[in-house]
Amino acid sequence: MRALIVDDEYETLEELKALLLENGIELVGTYTNPRDALESIEESDADCVFLDIEMPGINGLDLAERLLERKPNVQIIFITAFNHYATQAFEVNALDYLLKPIHPARFAKSVQRLAVNQSQEQEHGAVSGNVSIQTLGDFEVTINGHSVRWSRSKAKELLAYLLHCNGKKKHKYEICEVLWPGQEPKKALVNLQTSIYALRKCLGTLSPDIFYLAFSDDCYSLTIGHLSLDVREFELQYDALLVNPSQTLLENAASLYHGDYMGNQDWPWSQLSQVSLSQKYEDVLKWLAKNSYEEERFGSSIEWCMKLLVRQPIKEIQLLLLRSAYTGGGLSELRRLADWLEQLCVQEFDIDMDAAASAYCISAKMDTFRIDSSAR
Repeated sequence: MRALIVDDEYETLEELKALLLENGIELVGTYTNPRDALESIEESDADCVFLDIEMPGINGLDLAERLLERKPNVQIIFITAFNHYATQAFEVNALDYLLKPIHPARFAKSVQRLAVNQSQEQEHGAVSGNVSIQTLGDFEVTINGHSVRWSRSKAKELLAYLLHCNGKKKHKYEICEVLWPGQEPKKALVNLQTSIYALRKCLGTLSPDIFYLAFSDDCYSLTIGHLSLDVREFELQYDALLVNPSQTLLENAASLYHGDYMGNQDWPWSQLSQVSLSQKYEDVLKWLAKNSYEEERFGSSIEWCMKLLVRQPIKEIQLLLLRSAYTGGGLSELRRLADWLEQLCVQEFDIDMDAAASAYCISAKMDTFRIDSSAR
């Protein structure tokens, strides 16, 4: 294991050098100027950085953020004479937090943590395989065919929310207000830090080019790269449809929509996007139904109409459904679809329809189509 030391106090540097030697850690660099450490970190082969917090120019907390941006897998251990920085230290995913003067036994425990963490990383490595995230329907993360199991439900929601923010920075207290509305700020912040830790632990083996959770200026942001995200693909397909509404693009877009956005979760922050995406999906279904009807593929037209009617009964699409049924299958098909519409209305409005009135309505529909057919 190889380490860097960044501390503006000469006495602390010498003390740390001795402790590293006693614990079998190779020292690959010492810096009293934090800017020099930042410039050299990418070329360094250090596994960990022992970092003072109160330094001139750049304090240790800011420096840790910048070091992790340039070398995401390096481990940070803070060393300071003040214990009030502990919360901020763990917000930047520090492995440990040591108080000056450093006790050899406590330093040895920190080294053990480093060894365990490094061993786990070597065992599992950085996952760069097949990663997919489903947001249309039940929110689910899959890595190499296996669904991620969440130790904390809020860690799952936190990931979903950061994905929803699409890479934008969100202040920690803004996240607290969204995920823990009305909760006392200090308690909410503790819950956020616990969820961040659980999220990093759960997805920490993903390589940074797939999943990178950053913290800077009291803000969190999530960057995703080479992974399958259904809502992103659906939006791209929909935008392409506005230019060229081809049957292939339409069917591809429809196949991506497994359910409403975050539909099986009670997450208020997702509701506006849920409505917008739902409308786009219904547009796709309507286009598919009309295209199929115009191409005289009446069975397909019926199928797309039925999917749309399950979501939102619309007079225009009902008419297209019945026309497709009559033109493609005659009166028997029309009766079957009229019965299905009646059942849908009963389920939707939870009422018993009058049988005579229902029969009259169906008969009237048939007469309308007979007249329409003879006119043609």
